[in-house]
Amino acid sequence: MFKKINKQPKTIFIAVGIIVLFGLIGGGYYWWTGTPEHSIVQIRKAIKTHNPELGLKYIDTDAIFENFWTEMKSDLMDETLEAEGLEGLGMMLGLQLAESMKPALKEQIKQGAESWFSIPIETLEEPIAKESIVGLGTVWQKDLKIKKQGNSTYIELPNNVKIVFTKKAGKRYWVISKIEGFSED
Repeated sequence: MFKKINKQPKTIFIAVGIIVLFGLIGGGYYWWTGTPEHSIVQIRKAIKTHNPELGLKYIDTDAIFENFWTEMKSDLMDETLEAEGLEGLGMMLGLQLAESMKPALKEQIKQGAESWFSIPIETLEEPIAKESIVGLGTVWQKDLKIKKQGNSTYIELPNNVKIVFTKKAGKRYWVISKIEGFSED
């Protein structure tokens, strides 16, 4: 009878230890899935496996487009205000024309982002398209240093381009929401 009692504390101690270990592993994984680093790993995986559904989960094409659109519109308005006479009028008309094309441009950006993940690089014939997709793939292959800035984090690329991540509203994961400096290139 005493042998049975002496073995129970060891068994209970081992069982509690295993439960704590699994709790730590599960908690660590839960924490990890809420970091920008996890999003980068998922983007790398989507590029490698040609999985556009997974890749687009971590890219907010609507936010990227709105940021580009706002920046472009602001630049055009500045140029329009500086222009004189018919040149200014032509620029205003051009801005209105571009505004009517906004939905089509937004869809084109989404399709372009989707092609980053779905097209195997080997099948591309156009050198420019191949370069841009290869460039995207090589960006994610490097050791990336994530820097924090307020409620967002970003990766700074060698060509002064910043890829900005923000936490997806109502979710635990981070998405690319803005690309700064890209329009200058």
